[in-house]
Amino acid sequence: MKKQSWGDWVLEKETLVLKHKGTDYEVYLDECNNSAQILDWIIQVSQKSWATNDVIGELVRALDDILNIQGHFCGSGISHEANSKEIAQDYVKGLR
Repeated sequence: MKKQSWGDWVLEKETLVLKHKGTDYEVYLDECNNSAQILDWIIQVSQKSWATNDVIGELVRALDDILNIQGHFCGSGISHEANSKEIAQDYVKGLR
């Protein structure tokens, strides 16, 4: 069953944004078109004063659930480009 929330992170279906409930910080899924962009979001969040290990882990789980990171962006240690907006839209279509 597909999820719409991971700890304090919630997927905003209409905007394809992961929003942190406690801060309203937003991660734009349509800006995650390669592994470097995904890693950049993770590192940006990790540098926030409110970003506990749980918050960062939940973000990674959310990104992986929605975008299938290894399948689309870095399988076998090779960086790939993919249309994250389309991938996220397909994920949202599967939500109940």
